[in-house]
Amino acid sequence: MIPKFIMTIRELEYIFWNLKSMGFVSLQEYRLSEWWNNKREAVLSVCKSECMRCNKTKGTIVHHLTYEHLGNETLRDIVILCKQCNKWVHE
Repeated sequence: MIPKFIMTIRELEYIFWNLKSMGFVSLQEYRLSEWWNNKREAVLSVCKSECMRCNKTKGTIVHHLTYEHLGNETLRDIVILCKQCNKWVHE
């Protein structure tokens, strides 16, 4: 089961510190980077682009379960979601 996404202030501070150490000024800049795009495409390919929550819809969103390994994410750190399931996670 994929949990609702709730982040603490400490987690946010860690994310921004980690982004700065990688040379990015924001999470948005990281998500638009070639680095993330390559990782995203690899994950979609390996997981066959199936939503990992509903298993019914093609997933197009690579969602972080944790930002602990930001920049060096593993398949345990991220999941593929369809738009509807991603919306549910962020409600």
